[in-house]
Amino acid sequence: MVLESQHILIAAGIAIAFAAVWAMHVSIRSKARRVVRGRSPLGPAEFGALFGSEREAALAPVLRDRLRAYIPVDPALVRPDDKLCDELQLAVVDGLDANAFVAEVEKVVGVKIPDQDAQKMITLRDIVAYVAARKQ
Repeated sequence: MVLESQHILIAAGIAIAFAAVWAMHVSIRSKARRVVRGRSPLGPAEFGALFGSEREAALAPVLRDRLRAYIPVDPALVRPDDKLCDELQLAVVDGLDANAFVAEVEKVVGVKIPDQDAQKMITLRDIVAYVAARKQ
């Protein structure tokens, strides 16, 4: 009887933990969806046109597409000045997604982004400008 009670308590604990994780996941997706609600998707050329230089215009859609694995909304709905962490929920759970995204950007463009610089980048426009200024 004691063993059966322990199993019930363990199962209840697992169910509560699962429910908490699921609720957090839904909350994260909801916040990001509110930010992009009502927007039309932008194609690569339309998105690139929102940047100042030809180099930035060419780079921006490539980096925006890389967000797909890290944010809970379609990257085509992202705008250059959306706050990646606060609004689009990049790295909201543990911060590792932000680090992985920066590492992927570094790999794709061949530009090293020091941690102290990455911490100052809030929007995709910030990242694109930084990389465009340093890319040969």
